[in-house]
Amino acid sequence: MADHDVPLKEMRSWSRRGGWTEGCRLYECILYFGSWASVLGAGGRLRRSNTQYNAFEFSFRGPAVKWIGSKGSDHGCADVYIDGEFQQSVDCYSAEAVARCVKFEKDGLVGDRIHTLRVVVRKERNPAATDCYQDVSAVGAVSPLSYTREITAAMNEEYARIQDGTKEYLAPEEWSPVANAAEAPVGGVALGDGVLRDAFNRNIDYLNHCFACPTLCDGTKWPQWLPASNEGRMLAGAAHTLRWGEREDMRAIVDTLVARIEDRMREDGYYNYYPESDSYQLDTGSNSERKNYDRVFWTRGLLAAGIAGNPNAYGLLRRMYDWFNASPYIPRVLLGSNATNGLPGGPLMYLSPAGKDEDLVVTERYYDQDYWMKEMANREPLCLSHYPGERPHCYDLLALETLVDEYRATGARKYIDAVLGGWDIYRDNYKHVGGATAIMEYADVFPPRSYYFTEHSIGETCGSVFWININAKLMHLYPDREEYAAEIEEAIVNVILANQDSRGYIRYHTALQGVKHDAACRNCCCEVAAAGLIPRLPGYIYSIAPDGLYVNLFAASSITWPQDGDDVTLSTTTGFPLDPKVSMTISTAVPKAMNIRIRVPSWSTGPMPVLVNGSEFASGTPGAYLPLEREWEDGDTISFTLPMGFRAVRYTGLDQLEGNPDRYALMYGPVLMAFQGELTGPGGVPRIEAQAEDLAVLLNPAEGDSMEYGVKGHPGYRYVPYWRLKEDQPFTCFPVIER
Repeated sequence: MADHDVPLKEMRSWSRRGGWTEGCRLYECILYFGSWASVLGAGGRLRRSNTQYNAFEFSFRGPAVKWIGSKGSDHGCADVYIDGEFQQSVDCYSAEAVARCVKFEKDGLVGDRIHTLRVVVRKERNPAATDCYQDVSAVGAVSPLSYTREITAAMNEEYARIQDGTKEYLAPEEWSPVANAAEAPVGGVALGDGVLRDAFNRNIDYLNHCFACPTLCDGTKWPQWLPASNEGRMLAGAAHTLRWGEREDMRAIVDTLVARIEDRMREDGYYNYYPESDSYQLDTGSNSERKNYDRVFWTRGLLAAGIAGNPNAYGLLRRMYDWFNASPYIPRVLLGSNATNGLPGGPLMYLSPAGKDEDLVVTERYYDQDYWMKEMANREPLCLSHYPGERPHCYDLLALETLVDEYRATGARKYIDAVLGGWDIYRDNYKHVGGATAIMEYADVFPPRSYYFTEHSIGETCGSVFWININAKLMHLYPDREEYAAEIEEAIVNVILANQDSRGYIRYHTALQGVKHDAACRNCCCEVAAAGLIPRLPGYIYSIAPDGLYVNLFAASSITWPQDGDDVTLSTTTGFPLDPKVSMTISTAVPKAMNIRIRVPSWSTGPMPVLVNGSEFASGTPGAYLPLEREWEDGDTISFTLPMGFRAVRYTGLDQLEGNPDRYALMYGPVLMAFQGELTGPGGVPRIEAQAEDLAVLLNPAEGDSMEYGVKGHPGYRYVPYWRLKEDQPFTCFPVIER
C-alpha cells in the first residue's frame, strides 16, 4: 500500500547553475508499494525491502533524478523505470557495505510534465549475495513533488473553471467527426450451440425471473436506492436480446418499463424517481451518486429500447436530456459519490438518433477534465490509482469510454491521445492475468501493478464490462488492430462467463484464490452492467466493413449482412474454446468480391494456416488479421485450427509469500486455468515441483474432457478452466511453481 507521509531528510536537489545541492526536505514525494521497513543504517534513516516486486515511486519535474542508498552483501538487483520506460537493472551487491551511494541517475529529461522514477525489487541477485534487499535513503530532482497534491491542485483549478463557466471547449462548428472503419452488427447474428449461447440464454432466464419480482430483483436495497439503474438494467438486457430475434417475453419487459417511465416522467422531463433535493442538489453522500450512476445506466437502457424499436424510448430520453442540459445542477455534476459514473451519458446520447449538439457540449464543459487527460496521454499510471476525484477505482474506465465517443464526435486529438494512453495504463498496471480488474474502490490501496488477490476483494465484474465497451469502440475505429478483440475475448471467457451462475445471477467479484463468491440478483452495479452486456455478445463476433467482414471472436454462429446490395451469410461451426477447430461456410446468391479478415490471436503459438475450399490459401501471423480477399461463391468454405497452447505467466504483484517463491498463472490460449484442490502448503498455497516452462509436460488430459487436466505427482489436484469452477470448489490461479 502507498505510504504518503514519510519525510526523507537531507535530500539533494538539482540546480541548473550549481549541480546537486543539499537541503531539500520532502514530504509525500515518495510512494512505497509493499512492505518497506523504516530502519536506521550507517547513512541515516532509510526504507528497506527484500520482497520481490515491492516498489517505490518518486515524482518530480526537471531534467535529472538520482536514487541514493546503500550497497552491501545482502543486496540484490532492482529494475529502474522512468515514466514507465525500463531503464536498466541495477546490481546493488557489494562485498563491503557502502552507504549513501548513487545507485542510479538520469539526466536529459525534457518537457513540461511530471516525471516518475519507479524502482522495483527483484529476488535475482549476485551469486555471492545473501539476500535481495533494496533501500532508499534519498532521491534528488530539480523539483520534487507530491503526485497526489500536484494532481489534486490541477483538479481544483479546473473544477473552479467548470463551476464558474469559464472552461474552454470546442464549439460544434469546430468539430470534425471521425467515422468508424468498421461497424458492429445491429442485428443479423444468430448464436449456435456453445458457451456464448449458454450465457445468453441464462441471462434471459435471469431477466424473466427479475421481471416477475415486485422489485425487479430478489432484494430491496439497490433498487430502492438507485431505481433508475434498476429499470436501465432490465431495459438494456431485454432490448439488446431483441436485436437478434423477436421474443414476446423480452418485448413485454421493454414495453412495460418504457410505459412506466412515461407515466412517471415530469412535464419538464425530470424522471422523478426521487426529489432533486435528494439527488441532483447533493455534492456529498451516497445519494449524490444518483445524479450520475442512475442517469447513465438509465440512459443505456432507454437507448437499447430505442434500438429494439420501442416507439417512445428515444423521445423520453430526449425530454430528460433537455431538462438535464438546462438544469442549474450542471456546474456541480462532478461533485459527489462516484462522479465518474456520469461521463458517458452525454456522448452516448449525442451519437444516438435522438442526439443534439448540446448533449456533447455539456460533456465538454462540465465533465471533461483536461488535467487528467494530459496525465493519461503521458501514460502516468498514478493518474488512475490516485485520481483525485471522488473514489478512484475501475469506474475510471468510464472516462476512456467517454473519450472514444468524444473523439469520434469532434476529431480532437486530445481525446484519442488520452484514450490510447489510458488503455496502455490500464492494461499494463491494473488488469490481472486473465482479464479481471485489479483496481477497486478506494484505489490508493491498489497502486500500479499491485495485483492483490488475497488481501482485498478484487475484480468487479462491471470493470470488465467497461473494459469490453472501450475495446469494442476501439476495435471499430481501428479494426485491423488485433489487441482490442483479444482483450474482449479474454474478459468474456474469464470474467463474464466465470461470474454468471447457472441461474444467470452475477458475481460481484472475481476471486482468483479460495472459492468463488456467491452470485446475486439484487441490482448491484455488476449485475446492471453485465445484464446489458451479455445480450450484446453476438455483436462482438463479427465487424462489418465496406468491403467485407472481420471475424473477431470464434463462436458457433452465423451472420447475415448486406454486401453491395445483396445479403451474404457466413456460418461458423466451432466448439471453441473447448475445441480449436473452426470452419465457415459462405452463402450468397451471386458471387461477391469481398475481403474476409480472420483474426489470428496474439496468444497463438505460431503461424495459422487457413484453408479455402480445403486448400491452403494463406497463413496468418499471431497478433494480426489475415485478409482473405477473393471472389466468394455460394458454398465456399474457410477452415483452420487455432494454434492454442499452454503458457505460464509469472505473478508480479504485491501478494508475495515469505521467501519469494515464484507463483504462476497457467493460460491455455485465452483461457485462465485454475489449480483446483485443497489449499495446503506454505501460506496455504499448493506447490508444483517444476520449472514453469515445463509445466505442460506434467498435465494429463482427463478422460472425456478436453480442458481438464490431472497433474503428475499431485493426486487430488487438477487444472480446469477458471470459468467452469463451481462455487464450492477450492482453488488458486497462482500456485507456487518452482523446482
